[in-house]
Amino acid sequence: MADENSPFKYMRYAIGEIVLVVIGILIALQINNWNEDRKTNIKIKKSLVALRNDLIQDTVLIFEKRPFIIEQYELNESLRARVRKPTATVDTLIHLMRHEFNPNWSVQIVSNTIAYNSLNLTGLIENLSDSLTASIKNYYNK
Repeated sequence: MADENSPFKYMRYAIGEIVLVVIGILIALQINNWNEDRKTNIKIKKSLVALRNDLIQDTVLIFEKRPFIIEQYELNESLRARVRKPTATVDTLIHLMRHEFNPNWSVQIVSNTIAYNSLNLTGLIENLSDSLTASIKNYYNK
């Protein structure tokens, strides 16, 4: 075409080719973005299922330990009431500490944070709705 002295035809042809290439690239980018979003949504769903399972395990653990915690709390409250009595002496406190108080009664309930930590480390938590993100963070920060 350039040999036939028709530079305008050549320019239109070149611009058309460029436009087609650009459109092709834009379509490919859009498909790639859609595919990445789809993969991210799948990861989020899996993470939320894992988070739900962690919360279920934590709930079961709390209900298993609850009777022991209540029993120890009531014992400590009764000891505290006896120490607060006006008739309580240092000997009363010594007797309670030596024979009745158990300093090792504390039951640690450690939350399962694997799924939460994974959400944070991967940054997927930022893809959740603001209210859900806030609720999850508030729960685990307490």
